[in-house]
Amino acid sequence: MAQTDPDTLVKFLLRGTSRTLVGLWRLPLKKIGKEGELAINLGVQAIDVSRYYFDSLPQGADHVRLNAKKVLGALDMIATSTGTSHCALIYNLDLLLSALKKEERQQIWQSLFNNFPNRPRALLVTIPETAQHLFPSEELLEKWLEESRLA
Repeated sequence: MAQTDPDTLVKFLLRGTSRTLVGLWRLPLKKIGKEGELAINLGVQAIDVSRYYFDSLPQGADHVRLNAKKVLGALDMIATSTGTSHCALIYNLDLLLSALKKEERQQIWQSLFNNFPNRPRALLVTIPETAQHLFPSEELLEKWLEESRLA
């Protein structure tokens, strides 16, 4: 089964036929920095998850011990919030993932694949295609592909 294009993936996520409405887009390098424009073209809301996470910290917080639970909490807050669209294009997740150990990154991917059921908003998570060390494991990536949740 081949990976799908982003527009088809958004339509699939918005149909709500999958238990977990999270898709993964390996974003081509030439599209990095154009997430707002991409979101407009897809009819979704662009959210910089790293900015969202840091804006949610208590005022004056200097140091934060980032972990998988905190990253998943931020993503869950986005998935359960209302916004300008029923789907959010999540970008800059790679900035948060790069601060975590491999095991924690895989925990996040596993949770995004399985543990985000019945959320009011679908998530289209983008990761730069060149950041392969941040991707889900090969086995899990194959599952994303099999379920037509990979662009």
